[in-house]
Amino acid sequence: MLPGQITSGTLHVAGATLPAPAGIAGGDLVYGARPEYLELLLQARPDAFPGTVSVLENLGTSTLVTLGTDDALIQAVVPEGEEPPIGAPAWALPRRSLLYRDGRLL
Repeated sequence: MLPGQITSGTLHVAGATLPAPAGIAGGDLVYGARPEYLELLLQARPDAFPGTVSVLENLGTSTLVTLGTDDALIQAVVPEGEEPPIGAPAWALPRRSLLYRDGRLL
């Protein structure tokens, strides 16, 4: 759960800038996403949460990657063998299916 804020139709949370969900007025909010609904990237994007890989937890066929940020921990699940090394910069991107349904922003 991450604190965020909506201003001018844009959601700002944990260093990422995302489109604001439909029907939510501006102001403060709490953003949450399950680790399996985040993609892990090794290149910066403004719509992804930036961090540094701080913990790797083997889950069997996948790995839970924890990114440390200035004020939060963000987790993403990647297939086993695709995890970046501890200390590497990485970005967690909310899967597009979480933001859109039938081509419309949720």
